[in-house]
Amino acid sequence: KIYKSYYGFPDWTKPVALSFNSDDYSCMHPSISIDNKRIFFASDMPGGYGGFDLYYVDLTKDGWGTPVNLGANVNTDKQELYPYISFSGSLYFSSNGRANTLGGMDIYFVNNPTNNPEEVINLGQPFNSEGNDHGFIIDEDGYSGFFASDRKELNYGKDDVFQFFAPKGIEGTGTPETNAAHIMVIDK
Repeated sequence: KIYKSYYGFPDWTKPVALSFNSDDYSCMHPSISIDNKRIFFASDMPGGYGGFDLYYVDLTKDGWGTPVNLGANVNTDKQELYPYISFSGSLYFSSNGRANTLGGMDIYFVNNPTNNPEEVINLGQPFNSEGNDHGFIIDEDGYSGFFASDRKELNYGKDDVFQFFAPKGIEGTGTPETNAAHIMVIDK
Protein backbone atom coordinates (compact mmCIF):
# COMPACT_ATOMS: atom_id res chain seq x y z
CA LYS A 1 0.00 0.00 0.00
CA ILE A 2 1.01 3.62 -0.52
CA TYR A 3 0.91 5.88 2.54
CA LYS A 4 1.35 9.59 3.15
CA SER A 5 3.04 11.29 6.06
CA TYR A 6 4.07 14.89 6.71
CA TYR A 7 7.13 16.15 8.48
CA GLY A 8 5.95 18.03 11.54
CA PHE A 9 7.40 19.00 14.87
CA PRO A 10 9.25 17.10 16.24
CA ASP A 11 8.85 14.16 13.82
CA TRP A 12 6.80 12.68 10.98
CA THR A 13 3.02 12.46 11.32
CA LYS A 14 1.35 9.06 11.57
CA PRO A 15 1.27 7.38 8.10
CA VAL A 16 -2.17 7.29 6.47
CA ALA A 17 -3.04 4.90 3.63
CA LEU A 18 -4.17 6.60 0.40
CA SER A 19 -7.79 6.02 -0.59
CA PHE A 20 -7.13 3.90 -3.69
CA ASN A 21 -5.27 1.15 -1.76
CA SER A 22 -6.96 -2.20 -1.22
CA ASP A 23 -6.37 -5.45 0.63
CA ASP A 24 -7.16 -7.23 -2.66
CA TYR A 25 -4.16 -5.91 -4.64
CA SER A 26 -0.82 -4.15 -4.22
CA CYS A 27 0.06 -0.51 -4.93
CA MET A 28 3.76 0.31 -4.87
CA HIS A 29 6.70 2.38 -6.17
CA PRO A 30 4.99 5.81 -6.03
CA SER A 31 6.49 8.79 -7.85
CA ILE A 32 4.86 12.17 -7.39
CA SER A 33 4.81 14.88 -10.04
CA ILE A 34 6.70 18.13 -9.55
CA ASP A 35 3.45 19.99 -8.73
CA ASN A 36 2.48 17.32 -6.15
CA LYS A 37 -0.88 16.77 -7.88
CA ARG A 38 -0.33 13.41 -9.63
CA ILE A 39 1.11 10.11 -8.43
CA PHE A 40 2.43 7.42 -10.77
CA PHE A 41 2.61 3.93 -9.29
CA ALA A 42 2.63 0.21 -10.09
CA SER A 43 -0.26 -2.07 -9.21
CA ASP A 44 -1.68 -5.51 -9.90
CA MET A 45 -5.26 -4.27 -9.45
CA PRO A 46 -7.91 -6.02 -11.58
CA GLY A 47 -8.44 -4.84 -15.15
CA GLY A 48 -4.77 -4.40 -16.08
CA TYR A 49 -2.83 -5.73 -19.05
CA GLY A 50 -0.36 -7.93 -17.15
CA GLY A 51 1.07 -8.78 -13.75
CA PHE A 52 1.85 -5.23 -12.61
CA ASP A 53 0.78 -2.21 -14.68
CA LEU A 54 1.57 1.48 -14.33
CA TYR A 55 -1.19 3.84 -13.22
CA TYR A 56 -1.59 7.47 -12.29
CA VAL A 57 -4.01 9.16 -9.95
CA ASP A 58 -4.76 12.88 -9.63
CA LEU A 59 -5.27 14.92 -6.50
CA THR A 60 -8.74 16.51 -6.46
CA LYS A 61 -10.37 18.87 -4.01
CA ASP A 62 -11.80 15.76 -2.31
CA GLY A 63 -8.52 13.87 -2.12
CA TRP A 64 -6.90 11.32 -4.43
CA GLY A 65 -9.16 10.33 -7.32
CA THR A 66 -9.59 7.06 -9.18
CA PRO A 67 -6.44 5.42 -10.61
CA VAL A 68 -6.08 5.47 -14.41
CA ASN A 69 -4.19 2.72 -16.25
CA LEU A 70 -1.53 4.14 -18.61
CA GLY A 71 -2.75 1.81 -21.36
CA ALA A 72 -1.33 -0.72 -23.79
CA ASN A 73 1.30 1.65 -25.19
CA VAL A 74 3.08 1.62 -21.81
CA ASN A 75 1.88 -1.62 -20.19
CA THR A 76 2.50 -5.16 -21.45
CA ASP A 77 1.27 -8.62 -20.52
CA LYS A 78 4.20 -8.95 -18.08
CA GLN A 79 5.58 -6.53 -15.45
CA GLU A 80 5.94 -2.75 -15.47
CA LEU A 81 7.45 -1.43 -12.24
CA TYR A 82 9.43 1.42 -10.67
CA PRO A 83 7.85 4.44 -12.38
CA TYR A 84 9.63 7.79 -12.04
CA ILE A 85 8.14 11.00 -13.41
CA SER A 86 10.94 13.43 -14.22
CA PHE A 87 10.94 17.20 -13.86
CA SER A 88 10.40 17.47 -17.63
CA GLY A 89 7.38 15.13 -17.55
CA SER A 90 9.05 12.06 -19.07
CA LEU A 91 8.10 8.79 -17.40
CA TYR A 92 10.89 6.31 -16.71
CA PHE A 93 10.04 2.75 -15.71
CA SER A 94 11.26 -0.83 -15.86
CA SER A 95 9.66 -3.63 -17.86
CA ASN A 96 10.31 -7.27 -18.69
CA GLY A 97 7.55 -7.49 -21.30
CA ARG A 98 9.02 -5.78 -24.37
CA ALA A 99 10.65 -7.35 -27.41
CA ASN A 100 13.63 -4.94 -27.44
CA THR A 101 15.04 -6.03 -24.08
CA LEU A 102 18.70 -6.61 -23.28
CA GLY A 103 17.62 -9.16 -20.66
CA GLY A 104 15.68 -9.18 -17.42
CA MET A 105 14.02 -5.88 -16.63
CA ASP A 106 15.16 -2.94 -18.75
CA ILE A 107 14.69 0.79 -18.14
CA TYR A 108 12.47 2.62 -20.64
CA PHE A 109 11.06 6.10 -20.99
CA VAL A 110 8.09 7.69 -22.68
CA ASN A 111 7.18 11.34 -23.19
CA ASN A 112 3.60 12.53 -22.59
CA PRO A 113 2.68 9.36 -20.66
CA THR A 114 -0.91 10.45 -19.91
CA ASN A 115 -1.77 12.31 -23.13
CA ASN A 116 -1.04 10.61 -26.47
CA PRO A 117 2.17 8.95 -25.29
CA GLU A 118 4.94 8.81 -27.83
CA GLU A 119 7.07 5.75 -28.57
CA VAL A 120 8.36 3.86 -25.55
CA ILE A 121 12.16 3.98 -25.78
CA ASN A 122 14.66 1.52 -24.30
CA LEU A 123 17.52 3.48 -22.68
CA GLY A 124 19.97 0.85 -23.97
CA GLN A 125 23.49 0.37 -22.64
CA PRO A 126 25.05 1.31 -20.27
CA PHE A 127 21.77 1.74 -18.35
CA ASN A 128 20.46 -1.67 -19.31
CA SER A 129 22.25 -5.00 -19.11
CA GLU A 130 21.49 -8.70 -19.28
CA GLY A 131 20.36 -8.41 -15.64
CA ASN A 132 17.51 -6.52 -14.00
CA ASP A 133 17.82 -2.73 -14.22
CA HIS A 134 15.36 -0.53 -12.36
CA GLY A 135 14.75 2.36 -9.97
CA PHE A 136 15.92 5.04 -12.44
CA ILE A 137 15.88 8.68 -11.27
CA ILE A 138 17.34 11.75 -12.96
CA ASP A 139 18.10 15.30 -11.78
CA GLU A 140 16.12 18.37 -12.79
CA ASP A 141 18.47 19.25 -15.66
CA GLY A 142 18.52 15.71 -17.06
CA TYR A 143 22.29 15.27 -16.77
CA SER A 144 22.85 12.93 -13.81
CA GLY A 145 21.04 10.43 -11.67
CA PHE A 146 20.93 6.94 -10.22
CA PHE A 147 19.57 3.50 -10.98
CA ALA A 148 19.79 0.01 -9.47
CA SER A 149 20.92 -3.19 -11.15
CA ASP A 150 21.82 -6.79 -10.41
CA ARG A 151 24.17 -6.93 -13.43
CA LYS A 152 27.00 -9.41 -13.12
CA GLU A 153 29.92 -7.04 -13.74
CA LEU A 154 30.74 -4.44 -11.07
CA ASN A 155 28.26 -5.99 -8.65
CA TYR A 156 28.81 -6.12 -4.89
CA GLY A 157 25.52 -7.71 -3.88
CA LYS A 158 22.03 -8.57 -5.11
CA ASP A 159 21.13 -5.07 -6.35
CA ASP A 160 23.65 -2.25 -6.44
CA VAL A 161 23.03 1.47 -6.92
CA PHE A 162 24.85 3.11 -9.83
CA GLN A 163 25.34 6.83 -10.40
CA PHE A 164 25.56 8.21 -13.92
CA PHE A 165 26.53 11.46 -15.60
CA ALA A 166 25.20 12.32 -19.06
CA PRO A 167 26.76 15.66 -20.08
CA LYS A 168 24.67 15.83 -23.26
CA GLY A 169 21.48 14.75 -21.48
CA ILE A 170 19.24 11.82 -22.25
CA GLU A 171 16.78 12.08 -25.13
CA GLY A 172 13.51 13.52 -23.89
CA THR A 173 14.84 14.79 -20.56
CA GLY A 174 17.62 17.33 -21.02
CA THR A 175 17.28 21.02 -21.72
CA PRO A 176 16.68 21.42 -25.45
CA GLU A 177 19.58 22.80 -27.44
CA THR A 178 19.05 26.16 -29.09
CA ASN A 179 20.26 26.47 -32.66
CA ALA A 180 20.56 29.95 -34.11
CA ALA A 181 18.82 30.32 -37.47
CA HIS A 182 18.51 33.27 -39.80
CA ILE A 183 15.15 33.30 -41.57
CA MET A 184 14.48 35.58 -44.51
CA VAL A 185 10.95 35.90 -45.92
CA ILE A 186 11.09 36.03 -49.73
CA ASP A 187 7.41 36.03 -50.51
CA LYS A 188 4.13 36.25 -48.60
